[in-house]
Amino acid sequence: MEWQEEFECEEFLEIPQKTEKETLPAKSKKRYEFAYGRFKEWIKSHGINVISENVLLKYFYELSTTHKYSPPTLWNLYSMLNTTIKIFDNVDIEKYGKLLAFLKRKNVGYKAKQSKVFKATEIKRFLMEAPDNRYLLTKVAMIFGVAGGCRKGELPNVTINDIQELDGVLVVEMPETKTNIPRSFTIDEPFVTYVKMYLALRPPNVPTDRFFLNYQKGRCTVQVVGINKFGGMPKEVATFLGLKEPHLYTGHAFRRTSATLLANAGPSIISMQKPERWKSTQDEEGLLGLI
Repeated sequence: MEWQEEFECEEFLEIPQKTEKETLPAKSKKRYEFAYGRFKEWIKSHGINVISENVLLKYFYELSTTHKYSPPTLWNLYSMLNTTIKIFDNVDIEKYGKLLAFLKRKNVGYKAKQSKVFKATEIKRFLMEAPDNRYLLTKVAMIFGVAGGCRKGELPNVTINDIQELDGVLVVEMPETKTNIPRSFTIDEPFVTYVKMYLALRPPNVPTDRFFLNYQKGRCTVQVVGINKFGGMPKEVATFLGLKEPHLYTGHAFRRTSATLLANAGPSIISMQKPERWKSTQDEEGLLGLI
């Protein structure tokens, strides 16, 4: 597993139990703990006993060169270490001016790569041509991602209780979102058929209410689908369709596709909501109905 992929996963090293730990953001606690545990592991492997500015500079330099962390990832990691090191080691790294200067220099000239988006015709083609015995899970994830403008980190949290059928239309409630603002969206035919097909393959007595379960050779297993698998699905779709540069279809592709389709739908759709909350439109009209 790549070093940066390990940073994004939910497995993390054990860290000291302290009451201050409760001050970590509840939704991101595992990521903070993993980032801190990774740093402490690195310190131990280098025989370092004291946290200093030079130690942090060496650490971030290695991440930016050897492991090719992007500037946004470095800043995100800095933010998490700033919090955890202050809590667990009583060291304030915000005072490290050389470290901040290094991170700012890394950001000069950096241009974020935006994920490519799918055309409506490409979504249709994948749904019609990709064999269900291999791609049904990906199809359903794409339907949810595009219809709901879902982030890859939101899809693992969908439960079977969040999905209700009303007059042949599926209404999906998304109570756990990045913005902590519940939202809903609808899925209509012919896309409902794919969701029902996938749901019918759910094994009996599954020890979880998570909706997305692993899918292999036409069958669902009891294992849940994690964020990294969702992140790789757009590339999987692009590869099947033979699109150029499939690696540029990142884990944000379904959400960005949703935004693009919504924008292309015209003022009648956009006017249904506040501009800054395009992600909530689907409770007014099923976005997939525009495809």
